[in-house]
Amino acid sequence: RRDVFAFANTSGGIIVLGVKEKKGQFHFDGLEGTQIEKYKKDFWNGVNNPSTISNNLLRNEDVKEYSIEGKNVLAFNIPPAERKQKPVYLRSEEHT
Repeated sequence: RRDVFAFANTSGGIIVLGVKEKKGQFHFDGLEGTQIEKYKKDFWNGVNNPSTISNNLLRNEDVKEYSIEGKNVLAFNIPPAERKQKPVYLRSEEHT
């Protein structure tokens, strides 16, 4: 989740699950359908919980599944927070 906050507080970015880096090269290792559903469920439960996150910026269209080279990956497009929405942070860290 920290990557989400870092991207949201800067210029945004994309997080892709199902890709590995080895020696500077990226390889699609893919995700099973059950993994994708679990990751999506866990992600949405986390970002939609106001006691966990200060501000959820994502919409349904920001989370997409793709098939690349026959492998399934899950991509999260993290939009940049507007000035009035910053900082985006974990509420549990608010008091640490």
